[in-house]
Parts: sequence; structure tokens; C-alpha cells
Amino acid sequence: MVFLMTQHQKNKELLEELQRSIDIWENQGVEFIEDYPEQAHDLAKEIAAFATTNTGMIYLGVDNNRKIKGIKKYIKTLYKLKDSISNRLSGICQNSVKPAIILKNIDFIEVEDKIVVKIFVPKGKEPIYYSNNIPYIRNLTSSIPATPDQVKEIFRQYYISQEPQEIVDKKQKTFFNLLMQLSDFELLWSDHENRNVNPDLEQLRYDIGSTGRSLIEISFDNEIKQEGFASELTKLGSLMEDLENHQFYIDGGKSWKEFEDKGNRVLETVEKIISRVKKRVSLSNEFIIEISKSLEKNIQELNFHWTRRDEYLKNGKILLLKDHLRRLAYNIYRISNIPIQYEEFEYLFESKKMALELRELSSIKYFRMTIGHNPLSEIDKKMNEIIEKLNELSRRKD
Repeated sequence: MVFLMTQHQKNKELLEELQRSIDIWENQGVEFIEDYPEQAHDLAKEIAAFATTNTGMIYLGVDNNRKIKGIKKYIKTLYKLKDSISNRLSGICQNSVKPAIILKNIDFIEVEDKIVVKIFVPKGKEPIYYSNNIPYIRNLTSSIPATPDQVKEIFRQYYISQEPQEIVDKKQKTFFNLLMQLSDFELLWSDHENRNVNPDLEQLRYDIGSTGRSLIEISFDNEIKQEGFASELTKLGSLMEDLENHQFYIDGGKSWKEFEDKGNRVLETVEKIISRVKKRVSLSNEFIIEISKSLEKNIQELNFHWTRRDEYLKNGKILLLKDHLRRLAYNIYRISNIPIQYEEFEYLFESKKMALELRELSSIKYFRMTIGHNPLSEIDKKMNEIIEKLNELSRRKD
């Protein structure tokens, strides 16, 4: 579990993690840079690539020969160093990376008289992130510009989870979007106890904060104000941002318990609002058919990526498979949470359980990056069961 600890204890853990990362070296989730780059773009493209593709760690101060050099230019005092680099990174994430992304986990590792900077980059909520107006993706050990076909595919994957175009009523669109955001928190919190180590914990916190900011944005909508949801959503969004910023300490689990208590209270509010929102969502037969088609597409895509699992492992892109499972769990859960009043579509409710199980399997405890570890061996049986059940639901629908 991630806790605030004494500087010596924390530095020891970070140093051990750094050494493990150096032993494995650059991969789909880790990038090393010898020093703090002179040009903002050189760091912005790495951040954009990870934000687009999968969670990542960037280490500044390690050269291509795996030697710890430490960053040089900004070393004065450790305090001034932290302040200088934190401000520069904030500027890059706000001005050079588009859409802007928030980085909250930056660590400074002391190695004898050297300083290595560790930057955690979450998988962003937007489909693609840019630097210098160029879309970037992570491809094994490199952050590269995305091709037009890759951009098209990323947006296809993104929009498969969005509202069907058949919703033409503005109020229905607004409440549909609200329901999706609330559903996201339900799914996020469903396995929070399994995400108490990094990078899962930082990704969880980022996702909760992003959902909160989305709810605050929705609260400004006139339709939401007219229906009396605005103040509730503003407060709820702020509570989610508070969860994102919660601090953990070595205190016998007290701070983790406080985190859980906060999250459970947020969940109670979310569930109450979901119940009320569902009463305001009125779906046409055509729209329900589109929902059914959307679920079918997600099941097909899950089949596709799982069939290629050995290829992902062989090519060193296992973190991409992890992100596909995470993304499709979101999609299927969102669809399963839509209120359906027709008996022939009751199978949608059964798919919710599969989405929850899929979410649990997209955890770093299964996809940890260590030499000789095959995560597929741990999740193969359960994943095959999920696939089989979803395929059975699909056949039953037909």
C-alpha cells in the first residue's frame, strides 16, 4: 500500500523500484531520459504518449547504458530542485500537452549525491493526447507520432462507449452523459481494495478526480439546473476531487480506512442520484436496439483482444491488453447500467457482473512487470469464463 513515510524509508523503496525498472529496462510502461530535457516537447511527447496509450513511468537521470547520472542543471538544494521541476512539469502538462493533463505523483530519488526524478503518467480520460499538435502513442520502448489509421482506431475505440447518435433530445443526452459518469464511479469503487498499490492506486485516484471534474462540468448545464441536480453534482464532484488528493500515512491503516469511508459515502450518494436519474431517462425502441448493438460490439472487441493475448505477451505489449480490458469493463458496465423496461433486453443486467469481474482482472497485481512473469497464466481461466458468459448472453439476445 502507498503511504507517506519517513524520507529515508520512502527513498529506500523508490530506489529499489528504480533498480527493478533499470533491470527490466525500457518497455511499454517505462521510459528513461538521461537529464531534464532542454526542449519542453521532448518530455511532453513522452507524457502525451503514455496518457494516450497506458500508464507509464518516466525516469529522469538515467542514461542509455543504464547508469544513474542524476539530473544536473537544476541541482541547488533539494527543495529548490523539487519546486523548479514541479513547476516546469506543471507548465508542460498545461501548455505543451493537449488536452492538458494533471500529474500529481512526482518523486525525487536520492542516489548518493545524485537525484533521479520519477514521473507517474496516468492513462488519460481523453482518447488522444498531443504535443506540438502531433498525436503520440507509446509503442514498446518508444513514444511515436500516431499514424492516421492509428488515430482513427483510437477514436473508434473511444466512441464505442459514447452515447448512440439516436439520442436527439438535449435533456436526454445530458442525463445519459450524467448516468455514464456516475456509472464510472460505481465501477471504479467496486474493486478499490484491490488497487492499493502503484500504479493502480494513482490511476484510481486520477480516474476518480477526472470523474468528479466531469460531474462539476455537467452541473453547469441548464437542464441539470432546472431538474435540481446542480448543487448535488457540484458537491459530489468536489468530494471525488478530495478522494483524489487523499494522503496516506504509516498509521496502522487508519488513513486507508479514512479513504474507504470517504469513498463509501460518495458511493451512497452516487447510487441515490443514479436511481433518480434513471427515472428521467426515457428510451425509444430504436435507442434500445442501438444499446444492444453497442454491447455486441464491445463483446466482439473483447473476444478479438483476448484471442490475441499471446501476441501481446510475445511482443512486449501486455500493458496494452491490460488497458483494453480496463476500457471494455467501463464500456460494458455503462451499457449494463442503462434503464431498460423491456423484458427482451434483461440480459443487459446480467452483463454488469461480467463487467465487474473484468475490471478486477485489469489490475496490476496480475499485470505486474517483472522478469519471467506471465500474467496470462493467472487470469486465463477466469477470462475464458467471462468471455464464455458474455458470448452466451449475446447468443441469448439473438
